[in-house]
Amino acid sequence: MVLAGPLGAGQGSSASLPNGDFEAGLAGWAQSASNGSSPFAAVPSPGASGGSAAADLPPGVTAVLELPVPLAPGEIVESAPPPGRPGPKLEFGLWVWPAPNFSGGLWLELEAVGASGATLLAESPRVEAFELVPGRWTYLATLPTPGTDGRVQSDTTELRYRLRTEASGGLWVDGAQAGPFEYAACDVDAASFEDWQPGSGAWTASGGVTSGPTALAPHGYYGPGFAQLPAAGGAELSQLVQLGGVPGASAPRIGPGREVEAGIWLHLPNGSGLGVEPDPQLSAELQVWARSARSGSERLVARGSWTPAVQHEGHWRFLQTSPLQTLAPGEEALRLALVNDLGTELVADFAQLGELHGIDGNPRRRVGANYVGHFRSPSFPGAWSDPSGPAERWRNWHWTVPPACDSGFNGFFHEPDCTTNPDCMRSNGRRDVAASTWSGEDQLPLVGAYDSRDPEVLRYHLDLAAAAGLDHFVYDYLGHAIAVQSLTAGSEALNEECWEALVETAEAPGTDLKLAVMYEPKVHFLNWVAGQPTKADKVAGITADLVHHARFLEGKRCALRRDGRLVVFVFRSGICDPSGSQCLEESDWSAIHGAVLQATGEDLLLVADSQPGPGSVLQGFTRWQLAQRDTLTFRTFADARAGTPTLPAPTLWSLESHAAGLTQSVSDWAAGDDTQRLAVQTVWPGFDDSGVGGWGVQNLLGEDGLPLCVRVAEDFDGAFYVATVDAAIESGADWIQVASWNDWNEQTRIEPAWHADHLGPFPIGSGPPAGVHQHVFGRLEETRQWIAVFKGEPSGASLFRRIANQYMSRARRLPAVTEYD
Repeated sequence: MVLAGPLGAGQGSSASLPNGDFEAGLAGWAQSASNGSSPFAAVPSPGASGGSAAADLPPGVTAVLELPVPLAPGEIVESAPPPGRPGPKLEFGLWVWPAPNFSGGLWLELEAVGASGATLLAESPRVEAFELVPGRWTYLATLPTPGTDGRVQSDTTELRYRLRTEASGGLWVDGAQAGPFEYAACDVDAASFEDWQPGSGAWTASGGVTSGPTALAPHGYYGPGFAQLPAAGGAELSQLVQLGGVPGASAPRIGPGREVEAGIWLHLPNGSGLGVEPDPQLSAELQVWARSARSGSERLVARGSWTPAVQHEGHWRFLQTSPLQTLAPGEEALRLALVNDLGTELVADFAQLGELHGIDGNPRRRVGANYVGHFRSPSFPGAWSDPSGPAERWRNWHWTVPPACDSGFNGFFHEPDCTTNPDCMRSNGRRDVAASTWSGEDQLPLVGAYDSRDPEVLRYHLDLAAAAGLDHFVYDYLGHAIAVQSLTAGSEALNEECWEALVETAEAPGTDLKLAVMYEPKVHFLNWVAGQPTKADKVAGITADLVHHARFLEGKRCALRRDGRLVVFVFRSGICDPSGSQCLEESDWSAIHGAVLQATGEDLLLVADSQPGPGSVLQGFTRWQLAQRDTLTFRTFADARAGTPTLPAPTLWSLESHAAGLTQSVSDWAAGDDTQRLAVQTVWPGFDDSGVGGWGVQNLLGEDGLPLCVRVAEDFDGAFYVATVDAAIESGADWIQVASWNDWNEQTRIEPAWHADHLGPFPIGSGPPAGVHQHVFGRLEETRQWIAVFKGEPSGASLFRRIANQYMSRARRLPAVTEYD
């Protein structure tokens, strides 16, 4: 288990207790013994630097060493939780060094004290002397006790960290730590096999194992590198991972009583020669062995196997172990081993090892961005039809629908079609697309009004996203049924065509960005798909959409998965039809999930945007409430229509409170089951839907009691994005979602924006002025920097200007690359 840092830091760093290293002697520590003595004294630490606590216990004596810590700002937890909210889940660990004459047993306790008395939050298994190695450090850590889940209660005023012994002989204690409970993940060297060659270290290879990339397999699951295990039986890869040997060691501290697991991505090349049915005699097996420091012997503690068939050729599969036994005291290393007994070649990539629930097939901290694909341009050669009207020619770049609050008002219209509108260009020479002008004419995409299906644009977006540190896109997906209906009517299925092009681009070598969808069941419940009068018809339509989606992504490297499960976000997971008589319920999602699993074998991880109930098949949760009245510049429609901000101006506090409330509700829900539930926190850089007239619906009530319609969030001098990011990081979640990458209609985008001076000319050796760079790449630069902090990685040099200029240069020079305006 990793002892994480102060609550809310979100960085997974260690947090020492006050004088947990005994550098100040026994200051702050209390001790007692059944014989009335004070057996512990401050002495130099054996086998490590600094001080420690030591005792020479006489036979028959029970002794306690305890550190009481009042709850106060700056300590391990800042305060107890409010009533009704789950408190922080804690753990406590320390190192023990037994002398050769040590006998008996010892264990750790973490106790909370409050108005109602003392509650044991967590304790470690009792460790007997014969299980320890004399003259060596062994790490012990607590596990949550049943009934408390290790969580601080609302009336807690003090925490007590305690070592109990029923033993005799010499014992040293050091490196006491405590902090938020977190399932540990080990550092596996060359986990993605980048620059690894057999014999070069990290992995021990036997049986003719080679490394990639190769001409036939140019890219691994993460990064181009991978290991290739030949068809000869018994080809094996293995690596020994230390679990830390002394107080202060950087290796993960996984103590006795813990279960461990491993995972690795496997790829079965074409031409395997396997049969149609899996052969149980042919398998790939992933194993975890625990090695004893006392004897050097090993025990098999976790195992997983895969028996593929010919239909799995060309697919990526996450092989994950199941635990067999818990770790024992004195086991200070784990050996990870992959054995190929398939009788055919096997590609392996991105190996992971850690505590059970500590790995999921991805880097631990992930940041995604929502991606929209509803923009069309007649300039794109792939725009195969010739729609007669500008709304179809330009799709979401076009907006001439009056707001619901005033059917005669056209002040929010945007018409980019020059064949029908002489005022199709803005004063800056760019097309007047459906993006707000409230904060300036230049709030437009840097590369012009592009077509969402253009592979050159998609590659440009993927390259920028990777340079920002993003891990995945979540594509706004309307489903297959609406696509078929559009094609049948002779219209382009723009949403699905863009999705397919995005997947094809992400599958090509050169990117590790993963893809998921934000599926919108509204197309069925708002009757966009014809011929579905009953709720059963609509649920069947959703099921068919997700079956098609699962089959389309089957085995693809770019598909976002967690623990091998295909991730699907759902927007408005509890949507109702216009009458309110037909609504999606959790029982419907359970039936949909089961039907997709039966039809495709894919176990969907469904991420809802409304809080799932206990036992729900919806095992992810994110909040999608980007605008509220208290944070808006215009808090009546009359003010928005006149362009006059409502006074008094909204306060930054109102936004911070709103963002904190959203993230807290997600975290509180996930705390109900931290082994299964996935919290995805949403951040957003702004909000302004005046470019599409508030989408023509009545979204909120204004301060005058009338419908508000248009929502324009106050920027707070650039602090808007910072406030939402801070709330997400402070929640402690491992997954964060940026809303959005390129939603220009609501101005939530982080995609680079247009500026006339971006390309210069500039003096030799210089680039654009800082203000120009900030306008074009400001949101993306800010994203890059906070992602680096969130992941605990260096931000490195910015590549955004180079990537953008390379694309724009290609568009100007090469006829095959469309140049948009």
